Amino acid sequence: MTPEMAAWARQAQPILNEVDTIYNSTTTRMYYSDIKSGGNFSFLLLSTMDPVKNDFQYMFIDSYYEHPLLVRQEGGLQGLYNVMGTPVMLAPPQTAIDVLDITASLNETVTSYNRYKGMLNLVPDAPFQTITSNVTFAKQFYMGVNQNNDSYERTTGYLEVNSSVMKKLDQLKTNSSQKGFLHYNITKTGNYTLVKVSGMDLFAVMMEEAN
Repeated sequence: MTPEMAAWARQAQPILNEVDTIYNSTTTRMYYSDIKSGGNFSFLLLSTMDPVKNDFQYMFIDSYYEHPLLVRQEGGLQGLYNVMGTPVMLAPPQTAIDVLDITASLNETVTSYNRYKGMLNLVPDAPFQTITSNVTFAKQFYMGVNQNNDSYERTTGYLEVNSSVMKKLDQLKTNSSQKGFLHYNITKTGNYTLVKVSGMDLFAVMMEEAN
């Protein structure tokens, strides 16, 4: 990411600012997921850092699939499990165990990737990406941001987007040149709708919302 893009990402996702303090190191990559199952809520944080260190308060309780389980002892993190490695995992106890069951065992497991791979196979790689099914205007919503030379490109993806948002997207495309965008493309593949907007101003590109 460029410094401007990194500053935007930290503003859009405040948890990015917190990860550095969790390990007292500099975060280089991260994956974060809110997990909802019935009435239960959890989360999963995977990250890499430089330098790699475990400069925090913990208690070793056991190993699982030969991965030491470190229980955090600090106030806001107390009771969470840390599993060191590449990436480092931070999660509530049962979520950490469930993830290790997937990553360390030889069993084939259906995960959220199976739900989202149709969308992810259609969009380009990007240094900042979000995907969710917790929206009202589509069954799935994806957003990714890339830099292309001196311009920025935002890709949004919708699975079975509703008609009012589709109408708004068409209206935004019609007015795109007046707003100084370099490109505004809408493509459809099956039930997926992809929108790519590019321009020189990162914040103008990011503010072009239809939903």
